[in-house]
Amino acid sequence: MHTGILAIWNDCLSEVEKQYEDWYMGQHLPERVSVPGFRIGRRYQAVAADLRYFTFYDTDTPDVLWSDAYRERLANPTLETAEIMHSFRNMNRTICRRVSQMGQFVAGHAVTARLSTLPVDAGEIQSTLLNVTGVTGSEAWQAVEVPDAGATVESKYRDGPDEAIGAALLFHVMREQDALDACDMLFQALGDQAQIGSYQLLCELRAESLQ
Repeated sequence: MHTGILAIWNDCLSEVEKQYEDWYMGQHLPERVSVPGFRIGRRYQAVAADLRYFTFYDTDTPDVLWSDAYRERLANPTLETAEIMHSFRNMNRTICRRVSQMGQFVAGHAVTARLSTLPVDAGEIQSTLLNVTGVTGSEAWQAVEVPDAGATVESKYRDGPDEAIGAALLFHVMREQDALDACDMLFQALGDQAQIGSYQLLCELRAESLQ
């Protein structure tokens, strides 16, 4: 259950989005998922959200995300990575621990709620939404304290310091309208406690496919 999560939301300068996509699919996603301990990388694009892209990586444990192998990647970005990092905007990046998981299926849409802390009724909210048409699964993430946390070489290429969350709720949803309905229900439950958005799955890459 307590697997690691690297959760990322961001925008990108519109004039370099093709280069951004080519880099993400051709280099960055395979590079990250090939790090020992990484299991899965998933990329999403906004349907109705404040930030255009949502990406998360599933790892064996949270400490994979401050392992020597991963830190080596962050300290030695490729030339393409250094260049594309200049186009990132509104970067929100947090190392988390998955603290609960309900349901069995990943679906074509995701609804995310970025939070400063998990509400006391998070489990009830998850259970309630799992009864909504099209909602197939739910996860709760809690930010973890990272040893020796600080700016990395890679992050220094981005436009200003990264934002971070304290926690998040994620819902896997089959259809766009169902995801929008789930957003409405989450807003009713959480109000201004959360930044809520709906995203469409772009792709998934699993570590075993790179072997």
